[in-house]
Amino acid sequence: MKKLLLTLTATLFLLSLFFACGDNETGGYPPISVPSRLRGPSGEPGQILLGGTCKEVSFFHGEEDDEADWHCGIALDDATINDLRTTLISQGFVKATRSHLCCMYTEIMVVNDHINTDDDEFFYPLDVDGPFMLMNGNDPHPYFELSRPTVEDNQGFPISDLSDFSLLVKNHAMVYLQGPFVNDAAHDFLPEIHPLDAIAFALDEKGMPMSITNKDAAWPKSEVTWRVCFFSNSAYHRINDEAYLNKERKTIWYLDLPSKVNDEDEIGAFDVSFHATTKQLYLKKQNEFISGYGVKAGPTAKIVDTLGEKKLRVTATMKIPDKVGGLVVVDYKISVTPAQEIGGGIE
Repeated sequence: MKKLLLTLTATLFLLSLFFACGDNETGGYPPISVPSRLRGPSGEPGQILLGGTCKEVSFFHGEEDDEADWHCGIALDDATINDLRTTLISQGFVKATRSHLCCMYTEIMVVNDHINTDDDEFFYPLDVDGPFMLMNGNDPHPYFELSRPTVEDNQGFPISDLSDFSLLVKNHAMVYLQGPFVNDAAHDFLPEIHPLDAIAFALDEKGMPMSITNKDAAWPKSEVTWRVCFFSNSAYHRINDEAYLNKERKTIWYLDLPSKVNDEDEIGAFDVSFHATTKQLYLKKQNEFISGYGVKAGPTAKIVDTLGEKKLRVTATMKIPDKVGGLVVVDYKISVTPAQEIGGGIE
């Protein structure tokens, strides 16, 4: 029943986008107050931090609107749904039901190429293979061919469900999202994270996204990798007229370490270190690679103590977005080893 409800919610969301295409310009994206425990740690206006099992990755290209959005939907736990619903109702959103919140969506538009013809506009996206773990056979850059039919057939049904090509969905990955929590008012009531400031998820030793958290017994004891991706939204999109986006935006993550680090029986016997690898983004139009775009500062990382636990603190600030938007993708491999082998220790 729960799976059916999630599927129905996703279908209704996609249909609402299709039938509302062209009407959206008067709706706006007013921010929604965020429950205190769900606020992003950076203090950015309206920024929410939510985690859940990834249920959908899709791509939308507007027929008349200047947008080409990647969507990612996650299933929220009951406690989070209840907190959000209580807050929404207190703000007058009396239509807020569990079906609005059980699968929370985010949207992000990043552009590599824009073609403007006499009849139409086409927005080809930036490389999002890393953030959404896209795979398509032996294609080394699947994002382009997966999105291209939707871009070039934007006068048909302008949405493609690409969940079957995302390892986040196929592996039921635990995914964390940060960004402004808003109501897409053109659809009357449609709460969403829009645009996506950042996405993070943990990878196992084979580089596959994991479905577990550090509360699970199977959480890695000595080594875990976090993929952290920071975004800014293309200025082509009308949402960038909102004041909370016409500025530099900062995002902070506090990410879980291998379980040995915070095990009281292990502390003192081990050192912890991390290695950061910036993933290269492929630009199809230019046929070249870049290490990122639109980054003002960072990303920087440091192991810190917070609320009695050691975490990896990762921070980045994105520039005021231009028509491209912004994206940087970094993998942080965190390792725990016997102290005598490193001689470093936890900062």
